[in-house]
Amino acid sequence: MPGFFVLLSGSPACLAKPMIRPPLLPAQRPLSPLVYCLVPVGLVVGLVVAIVIGLRAFGYLKPFQVPSSGMAPFLCKGDMIFAESLSLGSRGIRRGDAVVFDAGQVPALRAMNQFSEFWINRVVALPGDRFQLKKGHVWINGALAPELKDHEYVSIPFNGEGLDVTREILIPAGQCVVLGDNTHNSLDSRYWGVLPVRSIRFVYAFHYWESGDRSLTPEKR
Repeated sequence: MPGFFVLLSGSPACLAKPMIRPPLLPAQRPLSPLVYCLVPVGLVVGLVVAIVIGLRAFGYLKPFQVPSSGMAPFLCKGDMIFAESLSLGSRGIRRGDAVVFDAGQVPALRAMNQFSEFWINRVVALPGDRFQLKKGHVWINGALAPELKDHEYVSIPFNGEGLDVTREILIPAGQCVVLGDNTHNSLDSRYWGVLPVRSIRFVYAFHYWESGDRSLTPEKR
């Protein structure tokens, strides 16, 4: 009938059955602020590690141990570094880049029997530059190179080999000039001449281990 509900089953006793409430959970303490800081840090670290592993797997990132002090104090003997090759394809080399090159591609180094491994030096002059060492600094096209104003290099007497860095030199196409930061103890373009750009394999990326000795060890490499 309109306005009425019909009870099909059950009894009034069923309606009076008390409701069973779930047990109350103990009050939860709020998380420490340190946890909220560590979680994003962990995610970032994990992402960086994944990127490094990926680049390493495809050959775009390679670890090296610095074999000598020719680039000290920036790179000292025993330092562990990563170098990358992506920059070479995207922007090419630039003045000031610390580059890893195949010494076997340098005729003068082959003649000196110094080609058994990769070397690392700093690019100071590019193809087409007019290069000169003057007053302890790199001059390019008649002006002090701003990228290298904080680096000092010494000239050496020209003996018919290497580069006569005391006069202005036009760097040929496909060639560059590299020097070591440890200028008194570096076997670089001053001794064996220009470096073929095609011999450059990687550009310095970052340190992942520094040796304890940061001194300018007297050895040429």
